[in-house]
Amino acid sequence: MAQILVYAEAGAVPALLPRLTEAFDLSYPMQGYLGGVVYIGISLGAPIASGFFQKYSSKNVLMGALLFNAACVLFFALTPENWSYSLISCRFLMGATQSFLAIFTPVWVDVFANRKQQTQWFSWLQASTPVGVMVGYLLGYLAVWFKGSNDGKECFGNTIDCWRLPFITQAILTVPLCIRLIIISKAHLSIAGIRRRATHSRGQSLGND
Repeated sequence: MAQILVYAEAGAVPALLPRLTEAFDLSYPMQGYLGGVVYIGISLGAPIASGFFQKYSSKNVLMGALLFNAACVLFFALTPENWSYSLISCRFLMGATQSFLAIFTPVWVDVFANRKQQTQWFSWLQASTPVGVMVGYLLGYLAVWFKGSNDGKECFGNTIDCWRLPFITQAILTVPLCIRLIIISKAHLSIAGIRRRATHSRGQSLGND
């Protein structure tokens, strides 16, 4: 669910790019920056995420990253029109926070799944990303459809831009996910001591380093 939620924006942004271009007066280079900056954020955030997971509780780091991601998505949704650089900056931070989940999930599967489960768990993990993108596209389509069905007026009596709703929805849905994570034991989310656990549960490790 976390993977699906955080990557929903990756589908919503391209689905709503014409609306974003109109609202923020984006040039072609600015459209490219908006599309690509999230991956720069993931790339630059990954080494930082790795350090956090090594020094602090995996549960606390994961919850903090998800909450910060929700805040960034909400700021993205509420960015005033023509504040194009703020919009791009928010998407960069969204990518940086996504890197924590990108680092955590495959390691978590490697630690907790036994040999019979690993292939299935990794399959679900890999499928969750495109599913999240598709969910984002669907939310973007619904936002466009709502405006079209309302004679071109914005949502809720022309009080809020329809393109903002998918991102607000994503941010809101992240909160109950974090509340659910509070209930989970730290031991079930810990990826510390990987080599020791892997050696005990699956036999000889792949190497000494």
